[in-house]
Amino acid sequence: MHETGRNWDIVNPNVINDVCHKPVGYKILNNQCPALLAKPGSMVYKRAGFARKSLFVLPYKDYELFPAGDYVCQSTGEPGHPDSSVITDWVDRDENIENTDIVCYVQFGLTHFPRCEDFPLMPAEPVMIMMRASNFFERNPALWVPPSTVAKDLSSRTAFLNSGSAAAGSSCCADKKMPDSHL
Repeated sequence: MHETGRNWDIVNPNVINDVCHKPVGYKILNNQCPALLAKPGSMVYKRAGFARKSLFVLPYKDYELFPAGDYVCQSTGEPGHPDSSVITDWVDRDENIENTDIVCYVQFGLTHFPRCEDFPLMPAEPVMIMMRASNFFERNPALWVPPSTVAKDLSSRTAFLNSGSAAAGSSCCADKKMPDSHL
């Protein structure tokens, strides 16, 4: 569990990039995770154990689907409840996450401070996280895309005309030619 970080590297130490000699992985960027404002001990705080931290990393288990429990609105928020296992129970097991399949529960959201403009309908408030490949490639794959011969811009005009002249019959650039296009 992490409290203050807003980006994390999830890496595979068994696969090393040949160029930078660092493990391959993913970088998770999350700058939109405000702290839970509910008072500790309150019903909201008890039910929202999933919102107490920005990131939970746990070993994968196919039956652990709902970090807030199966029935959030009917939950008492008690840790270790036999009928409703929640993410805080899963974390308390303190299981090893190295060299195993993992699940990352990333929390993101916003703290809504109401304004007059929010009534009767609140406008959209975008929130997001970003996941980037980290040390996967030997170079930037976007730089090695061949140029397209289909997407030629037919409305473009050359800066230096090969024939014709400028106004008044002469041009300072009359002897210059446009270089051949690579397309």
